[in-house]
Formats: sequence, structure tokens, C-alpha cells
Amino acid sequence: MRQIVLAGHSHTLALGVPPHDKNTIELVPIVERHDRAEFLGLVGPAQRPLQYYEELAKVAGGKTIAFCYHGGQHYSDFVFEREPFDFIPASRPGLPLRGYPLVPESLIRAHFAAGMGLLEYLMKRLTVVPDSHIVVLGTPPSRRENESALHTIRGNRNFAELAKSAGLTNDDLRLLDDFVLLKLWFVIQDMMREIAEQHGAQFIEVPPQTQDEYGALLRQYWLPYDVTHANLQYGRVFLDHIVDRLGHG
Repeated sequence: MRQIVLAGHSHTLALGVPPHDKNTIELVPIVERHDRAEFLGLVGPAQRPLQYYEELAKVAGGKTIAFCYHGGQHYSDFVFEREPFDFIPASRPGLPLRGYPLVPESLIRAHFAAGMGLLEYLMKRLTVVPDSHIVVLGTPPSRRENESALHTIRGNRNFAELAKSAGLTNDDLRLLDDFVLLKLWFVIQDMMREIAEQHGAQFIEVPPQTQDEYGALLRQYWLPYDVTHANLQYGRVFLDHIVDRLGHG
């Protein structure tokens, strides 16, 4: 049975990669054993050092590497509404327009491109490892009913710092329209897919059964008190999806 190594950033926690509060980099079993594949997780310091990615390249031979790349940029960069805007993503032209001024998708892509350099580097580094199969995983979709997340965001230290840096207070916080956030998420997924496939890697999108009719994350997969991450139930569905897409079992 070929081993599948789950690696990357914080969305691996939903997939069962255990939390790690040490400065070491280790290959460990995931929290729950899967009945059709052997999943391992590469854990390391939360702020991934270069050594983490080098260690990933060392263990890639003879394995499938399933990599989670960031995934919260649409929240961290756009969640607070300053000047409302909308756009039409080429891959999802049927999503509702919200009546805000339109900007070109190319402007959105140019913004996110600056944060894709590490993924480009990793694809170049990992896809040349002999007998490795490299996969980039989709990251959890944003949610609808965004206003319900406002209380959670007001109590989140990271978002409080983002709001403060933007000159906002709790009293005047407004969230970007939930459909616009969802469109931003789709653009990020499209860009990750393009980078993966450009380098001969596979992209595995999020399981469609975890999404509503528009593509947003269904409520049953929300992580309480956290607007950007999904829960372990979502992770179990995704592990099955990974195995199916890889043709294992």
C-alpha cells in the first residue's frame, strides 16, 4: 500500500494531522487510521521553515505527497468591507452578481499571484523527486451567511489585528459580501490547480458533497469559533475523496 503524506499548512489539521507544538519536523501517523490507505502527516513548527520543505522533498520518493497550501488569503486580505466590489470569475460565471462596482478578474489574480511563489517553488522542487506523486489539495470553501461569523471574527485575535491595521473598530466592522468572498476562493483554487498542472502535479478539488449549490462550505462542516477552517468531519470526507481520486482501494 503506497503511503500518502499530508503536508503543508494549517488546513491539514482537519485531515487528521495532529497538532505539533515542538520545533522538530517529524513524519507521524494521522489521528484516525484510514481503512483504504496509509496516511501520514509531516508536522513541524507552525511557521514553516525552509527545512520543512526540504524534509518533505527527502521523504517524497516512493510516496504520494498531498499538499495543503495556505487557503485563507481571501479572508485575510479581503474579509473586511472597505469599498464594496464584485467580479465575474471565468470558471464560475453563473454566480450571483451583488450590484457592486465590477473589477476584472485579472486584478484579483494579480493580487493573489504574489502569494503563490512558494507553491511554484515547491512544485518545481517536489515533482523532480524520483518515484513521487505530487498532489495539491483544494482548501475549504468560504461560507455563506457571513454575518453570522461577525461575532466570531470580533473575538479572534488575528482578525482583530487585521481590523486594527485597517483602522477599523469592532463597532464599524462590516464583512465583504459572502458571494464575493466565495468568488475569491474560487480564483485561489483555480490558480493552485493551474500551478500544479503546469508542473505535472495533480490537483484534487474539495469534495463536492461538502459544498452547497453555489460551492460554499455546508454548515455541518464548519469549525465552531473559526471562520476559515473546516472540522474533522469534513476531513474524513476529504480523505475518502483523496483515495478515490488517486484510484486506491
